[in-house]
Amino acid sequence: MDPIRENDFLKYARFNTNTLHLLISNVLFFNHISNYNDPAEVLLDFDFSENHNAYKKLRNSTKYLTYHLCLDKIMRSKETKEEFKKSSPTAVDQQSAQEVITDIQSKYRCCSMTKAFSSLMFAHYADSHKGICIVLDGDLQYFRNAKQVKYDYYFQKSFTGFVRKTESIEGAFLRKSKEWKYENEYRILKLPSEFTSGSQFGNGYYDSIPKNSIRAIILGCRMRENDLTIIQQLKKKKLINCKLFISELQQSKIKLKPWP
Repeated sequence: MDPIRENDFLKYARFNTNTLHLLISNVLFFNHISNYNDPAEVLLDFDFSENHNAYKKLRNSTKYLTYHLCLDKIMRSKETKEEFKKSSPTAVDQQSAQEVITDIQSKYRCCSMTKAFSSLMFAHYADSHKGICIVLDGDLQYFRNAKQVKYDYYFQKSFTGFVRKTESIEGAFLRKSKEWKYENEYRILKLPSEFTSGSQFGNGYYDSIPKNSIRAIILGCRMRENDLTIIQQLKKKKLINCKLFISELQQSKIKLKPWP
């Protein structure tokens, strides 16, 4: 069995109780974007000199439908539409701007995966090779909702520029700076209303995935003996039913061997 096929997705993780829950309960965790390691996720900025007409033009465009409620909040933040003069600066204040940012960042919950299998990813996201890499079956319908992240410098000096660049709130969740390109990241986005009751954990949600979604588990080359023993026990009890591989670092690649 080839542990990683072209269509498969990878999920790197520390080895802890949360990861064990994913493996045993057959779920994935969809996190709030504010908990991600990049503080510039869905970064917005406001130029308070933008006039009412600039926002109104976006508000009247069908291209930016998912931003219309945000634009309404901006346009009505301190004065009514009628009180705005066409050429006057907007009356958006810091509080209103922060409310809009919070609204957008809370729109979706996000599950991140990758196509990149590398020692760098193991180092950054699997506890310096002491964690694991979960191989997910990308041929299943569930994972066809995954969308590739685009890497560009979308940071704008104005909110209108941000809206035009991302075009939709979903698009805002699918852009990162070029510094993160090595991740080759894919994301599944879901609205909070799409999760079943009782699946909330903190400000994120657990989501059940199809049976046999996990094709394989790749163990980090620095995994602790106690953690390897736990994996072995779960395998014997058939709480883990996929193939297991152990990684071994070589000069130019990671070699995988069946385990144990």
